[in-house]
Amino acid sequence: MSSALGWVPSGRRPALAALLGGLVILSAATLWLTHLPQPTGRLLILITVAAPSAPGEVHLQGRLSSLNLGGAGGEVSLHLDSSFSLTRSAVAPGTASTAVVEVPAGTYGTAQLTYSSGGRRVVARSPLHLRVTAGQLAPLLFSFHLPRAGRPSLQGAYGGNQDVNFGLQVAAGTVLSVPTVTLTDQFGRPVSLRDYRGKVVILANFLTECQETCPLVAAALLQLQRALDREQLQGRVQIVEVTQDPVDDTPPVLRRYQRRFSLSWPLLTGSPSTIASFWGALKVPPVEPLPWNGPAPVDQFTGLPEPRNLVHASVVDVINPEGYVVTEYQSWPRLAASGLPKTIYTYLDSQGLQQLRSGGSWTPQSLLDSITPLLAQQGVYTSLAATGGVAAVGRSAPGFVLSSTAGGKESLAGELGHPVLIDFWATWCTNCRADMRLVTSQALRYRGRGLRLLLVDYEESRSTVLGFLRQQAIRVPSLLDSSGQTALRYGVPGLPVAVFVTASGRIAAIQVGQLQAQALEQDLAKILAP
Repeated sequence: MSSALGWVPSGRRPALAALLGGLVILSAATLWLTHLPQPTGRLLILITVAAPSAPGEVHLQGRLSSLNLGGAGGEVSLHLDSSFSLTRSAVAPGTASTAVVEVPAGTYGTAQLTYSSGGRRVVARSPLHLRVTAGQLAPLLFSFHLPRAGRPSLQGAYGGNQDVNFGLQVAAGTVLSVPTVTLTDQFGRPVSLRDYRGKVVILANFLTECQETCPLVAAALLQLQRALDREQLQGRVQIVEVTQDPVDDTPPVLRRYQRRFSLSWPLLTGSPSTIASFWGALKVPPVEPLPWNGPAPVDQFTGLPEPRNLVHASVVDVINPEGYVVTEYQSWPRLAASGLPKTIYTYLDSQGLQQLRSGGSWTPQSLLDSITPLLAQQGVYTSLAATGGVAAVGRSAPGFVLSSTAGGKESLAGELGHPVLIDFWATWCTNCRADMRLVTSQALRYRGRGLRLLLVDYEESRSTVLGFLRQQAIRVPSLLDSSGQTALRYGVPGLPVAVFVTASGRIAAIQVGQLQAQALEQDLAKILAP
């Protein structure tokens, strides 16, 4: 049973999905909705076969029977009756279209597909990053793997144009996957990049002997780390550097390198063959040893003459939580000399100083911009594009000042220093009534621990709101978002919406749809002081 949303009226409800080309129409699509009008969009369900496929003719035949989509507001269940038959043309990046289905607008994080093939019923579940916009068509791709022996299996689900394109590249084998071999960190401990699945990873190659691009990359990563710390995102992003010179860059050398530049992330090494295989899989050219033009410089971490003059490419990869490279930056970063730590600035040689002066091709902000969409797929929803508003877990809650039914004005800033629960609602929203009874009772229960509750009514008059509060015996005043601008700034996609804000003003959780007591307790625990 889904937790339905009451919708902020903004237009007519779209018609049911129409015949699209030669697609098979669903014979039934049942949505459990408890409040109308409910804005909807449509999904175009696509299937692809991951390469390399089984030898011979590709043939996967079956029938889709149901699709469950899980989101912040609960689960939407659709009954499907759509057959599919895949041949060689459906091998990625090719696809086969199976159905068009109408679904409530919203953000969904899981997909469970039930289908039958070869007389066998299969239930396959996959993480999903899908946003359905009212009145628009969004693609939803299911990627299947056909083994040489055995039954086909679901490799993954991808929603929206950008993710579907990425999913097709993954299925076609054109996206680089990070090797999960075991390496060794600066403390001699075994580490695999598999350990960081579920996080966004920033991966850079380096040499401790490099006094040009590598110190500049380290300075950029330090600036990025500070930005992540400010936004309280350090637990969701992992920076890692892996050497390309395992002969010289042993764990003791890496520890000295880390201490000298105050680096907080893992510095990894391994056997020469493992390191060569690791960077080769990511298509990073091997180092090229060249003779020194004159006496060899002294290695500042061993005190010995550098045995080789190693020339290398400089690469920083942005890796998504599933372990795929989604963005790559080459060359050195563009940095201001004034922002460099003294230890790094003095480590640069003449060529490194020249690179600093000339400026590179990317910045720490470039990395942050690449990370943001990946984090947005985990617990973040955004407003309509025209509003520009964003509410995201880990970011500062947008401020507001609104009139209160108690008279005067109240602001979010006036409540900070305390944990705050913001509840967006309206009198016409059926789910909001039970929602408000729950949040007001919990606000009273936890008031001794500093909790503050801000009810925010959407686009209604003071008299309407006061009458409703009296009728429902709710003794908490409500703020009046008469113009709807606060809801737009928060990107509210429907009502009710609860936003959990820490005492420092950071958003710790967002719940869209009617609250359940257990979920409310879990999110309150994120903002209440122990």
